[in-house]
Amino acid sequence: MTTPNPIEEIKAIRHRLGAEAGYDIHRVFAELRSARDSSERSYVDLSPQIAANHPLQRSGEAGFFEVDNRSSPPAER
Repeated sequence: MTTPNPIEEIKAIRHRLGAEAGYDIHRVFAELRSARDSSERSYVDLSPQIAANHPLQRSGEAGFFEVDNRSSPPAER
C-alpha cells in the first residue's frame, strides 16, 4: 500500500514517537537507541571522526589571520 503523502506519514510517526516519550528529546533518542540495540539489523556508525584540537599555527608565528594595521602604499596607475 502506498501512502498518498509520505511527508504526512513521517510527521505522524514523529509526533507519535514524541508523544510516547512525553516530548522529551533525550528520552526519544534513548528509546530509538534501545530499539536499534535490540534489533537484529546491522547498523553503520556515521558519526564524524573528530581529530584532536590543535591550533592552526604555533604560538608566536605570523599567520594568515594576523591583523596588519599599517597603511599600504597607493596603487600605481
